[in-house]
Amino acid sequence: MKKTNIILGGLLPSLFISPVIAADEIASAVRDSAVTLNLRYRLEHVDQSDRDNALASTLRSRLGVTSGVAYGWRGLVEVDNVTVIGNDLYNNTRNNRTNYATVADPKGTDINQALLRYTGTDGMQIDLGRQRINQLNQRFIGGVGWRQNEQTFSGYRLQQQWQNGVYIDLSRLHNVHRIFGPRGSAAEQRGEFFNVLAGLKQDPLQLSVFYHDFDFRDWAPMSSLTYGAQLEYQGQVSQTFSWTLQLVAARQTDAHNNPHSFSHTYQRFALDSDYKQLHVKVGIERLAGDGVTGFQTPLATLHAFQGFSDMFLSTPVDGIRDYFTQVAIPIQGLRVSFGAHYFSSDHQTRKYGHEVNITVSQPLNERLSLLYKGAYYDAADHGVDTGKLWLMASYQL
Repeated sequence: MKKTNIILGGLLPSLFISPVIAADEIASAVRDSAVTLNLRYRLEHVDQSDRDNALASTLRSRLGVTSGVAYGWRGLVEVDNVTVIGNDLYNNTRNNRTNYATVADPKGTDINQALLRYTGTDGMQIDLGRQRINQLNQRFIGGVGWRQNEQTFSGYRLQQQWQNGVYIDLSRLHNVHRIFGPRGSAAEQRGEFFNVLAGLKQDPLQLSVFYHDFDFRDWAPMSSLTYGAQLEYQGQVSQTFSWTLQLVAARQTDAHNNPHSFSHTYQRFALDSDYKQLHVKVGIERLAGDGVTGFQTPLATLHAFQGFSDMFLSTPVDGIRDYFTQVAIPIQGLRVSFGAHYFSSDHQTRKYGHEVNITVSQPLNERLSLLYKGAYYDAADHGVDTGKLWLMASYQL
């Protein structure tokens, strides 16, 4: 009896103390919460030869709340609102104004991120919920951050980074919240999406291998298995001259409910060099095609590849080869970048067209920045002549 009383005497206080400690931990996390506000205004003009000229004036307001840490976990919520300022003289993919050129920035309010994140002391991170995912150069999975409504993913993700430079990134996703949301038939793509990324990063080398299993419920032609590897090597010639080599190779096959049978390859070669303040990039990217299907990257940040005019958001059935170059240099406090692309088919080698891009960025202070951007696509055997101009102002509170 005495022994029982001793045990109960030690246990009962802990039962009362634990909820108090837990409440204090949670209260501390709430007190340590941080609020962020980002405002991004953009004026986009599209001159397309087979449509009326489009003019989109939109403001994206992003409000975020991040809690403090409780037992290694923190919460994060981001809400986006896209407002049209003035008349929506453009096809936003939902307003049925198909006589205008497309600007994929529909108005609306939506949750951008809503997740629980665990951060361990051993380099582990676990994300549960709706989240932003940008892997490697975003060629296969990315957030399409250029558009006003960002692409995010629902599911869970485990990342582990070891001190020797080895890392893994595993995710299982069940819903893709696309840039066309928050409403409409194209706002979401449901299915089962398994992603594996692993590699080694030890300067000057980074080697990564990846595997993507996409099973789309309502977008069967995009269901596929893709696996490959990416190599990046950074060279330092002197204090003022450095270069980076990027090599990527992948193979994609049909899978699950895809109505087609195919096996396509992907290759990318890019060489970046920096001499003092001058940056130069040259490269080639190839997505194979056979005349029936082409290598597809439906969850990528597509605006970052194959030109700013977005003429190749879906790979043509004859595939594509993109020969590109870029030169960036500061001019009187501005960062100015010029780019050029030459596009041809991979199958039967036809000229698609060529494109020129220009970007001018100007930070006014640590919170406010301006961006000017332009693109012109000169069509040959794909699409139509298209010119685009942007003026954007971003403010971070």
